[in-house]
Amino acid sequence: MEENHNYIALNFSPLKNQHFSFIVYRKKKEPGSRKENFDNSVSERSLKFSNNVYSKYWVSYDSIEGFLEYQVTIDENRYLTHDYIYNQLLASCKSKLNSGDFFEYGKGKYRRIAFVNDQYREGKQIVWVEPYFLDVSQEFGFLIDFGFLGADHQPSNRVVQKLSLSLNEKGRANTNFYADRYAQIRKFAKKYYERVFLETDLDFESNKLLPVDYLEKKTYIVGDDTETTSQYSIKTYGPYESFSEHAYIYFLYRKEEVNLIKDFYPRLEEKLNEDYKFDFQFKSYRADTIDDGTISSITEELNQLPLNSRKIVIFLLRKKGDNDDLYYKIKHKFTSNQIATQFLSYEILRNKYSMGNTALQIFAKLGGKPWKVKPRNEKCLIIGLSQSMSQDERYFAYSILIDSSGLYKALKVISEDSEQETYLTKLGDTLKNIISEYSSEYDKIAIHTPFKVKREELEKIKSILEEYSSGKLEFLVLRINTDNKFFGYQKAMNSLTPYESSCVKISNTEFLVWFEGLQYHDTKPQKRYSGPTYIKLHYSNNQLDETILKNYIQDIINLSGANWRGFNAKSLPVSIYYCRLVSDFIREFKNRDMKDIEIENSEPWFL
Repeated sequence: MEENHNYIALNFSPLKNQHFSFIVYRKKKEPGSRKENFDNSVSERSLKFSNNVYSKYWVSYDSIEGFLEYQVTIDENRYLTHDYIYNQLLASCKSKLNSGDFFEYGKGKYRRIAFVNDQYREGKQIVWVEPYFLDVSQEFGFLIDFGFLGADHQPSNRVVQKLSLSLNEKGRANTNFYADRYAQIRKFAKKYYERVFLETDLDFESNKLLPVDYLEKKTYIVGDDTETTSQYSIKTYGPYESFSEHAYIYFLYRKEEVNLIKDFYPRLEEKLNEDYKFDFQFKSYRADTIDDGTISSITEELNQLPLNSRKIVIFLLRKKGDNDDLYYKIKHKFTSNQIATQFLSYEILRNKYSMGNTALQIFAKLGGKPWKVKPRNEKCLIIGLSQSMSQDERYFAYSILIDSSGLYKALKVISEDSEQETYLTKLGDTLKNIISEYSSEYDKIAIHTPFKVKREELEKIKSILEEYSSGKLEFLVLRINTDNKFFGYQKAMNSLTPYESSCVKISNTEFLVWFEGLQYHDTKPQKRYSGPTYIKLHYSNNQLDETILKNYIQDIINLSGANWRGFNAKSLPVSIYYCRLVSDFIREFKNRDMKDIEIENSEPWFL
């Protein structure tokens, strides 16, 4: 197949032999039979009982009394075939390699073998190999990818960042990230392929080339409904939507920081006037120390301001991570009083390039709308869902409500309880209330969940949505995983980097999407672009063809540009990223035994 712009090489290499069989030993699973009755080598699998009728069996690769020998075809049970391929690979490594060349490397349910390319004092550069079945091509093979494992107690530093390929040899952002990563794969193949894989059932082909669909790039809408390809256009056209109320911007600082503030004042004022043009007033609040008394005093003063005024407190931190307890205490106190906060480190104060992001966050926290994105699905409500568990083992779930243009609408507490059953009931009730509140305003409701949301929660969400399946509303649940095991290379490009908005189908319900990448007008990488995001359709109340499904994926791409935390903020859909921010704040509040606060705010205080 020609390696051109129409294909992306997935980090999947299919086995050359797709038709082998292997021997296992099995015993029919009887009612009441439990895995605890056997050793760890036994697993429960579905296998053919007769013709195409399947039944549950206890299965082992070793001969066990009472177990009968059985020949398994490669496609009879994918999980069993994965196990077989893994065991064969491990056996091959043990017989042909030195013990320092490889090791078993697993993350949760993933069983991998890591091959050591190079070893340093700071850690190991490895390439891991994992058995996998690629649904779209109906092939077994290996996922193969690069990784860096730091040595025990090794802190992150510039050397580690270079070895992990985040930085280049000069210590700058590695714009050659994709090519360097692929070079590590080639190094692994040169070092281990002939010894471990060649002329065995493990022999594999080169990367699988999959057709790529180029979805639309993000389009931003700024002042006067101007459509543009860059958020920076607010400098020319102004923000999408401002506000008419007067705003008060308070500076809370220690007396020794007065010179920093005097230098910062005029630069911030100039940037806010230049880009956002709203009526505001600076006020200073100097304190010898920042403590409970200081916080209470400034809170009381702010609460005396006119009722409809907008207010924010800027607080200085000596450096990032400086006094976390004080940071969360201030955030908690002011948020509970519906007062926005903005934290600045000395490093940010001294960096002239950080002013744009600081002004952006202040404007958004005060209730302005800097920009929105042009959606594919009109009248579509996005419910971003997140959950966490506190140290006292209480379940928490939150949701960010935005529309498909990325405009923030509300933050909702979905559920909170120490008992899972009660928690799930509350989750269902709150979801019903949200649907009821917004059903007259929207035709479609899409729920975006990260992969850490548990199966029980997903099933509860599905059961609630099925209650509305006969109505006019279209529902679907999309799981979005930015930290996944997939990667891909655009071999038609020297940098091997895919274009922004590239989309690759790996099954009828699974897609890989590049939120960032090469630009069509400039194919030279401008930074270290991240890998693809994995998106899976979990549920829909309608039959969705691929075109309709990709409309929802297009909106996820668009939402990765709706982040008001910065002009070059993390390229994640805000439906997932904002939930993560809220979850982190609430967890830190609860872990510090701070009182529950009213977090359902009409403004995005968590930015």
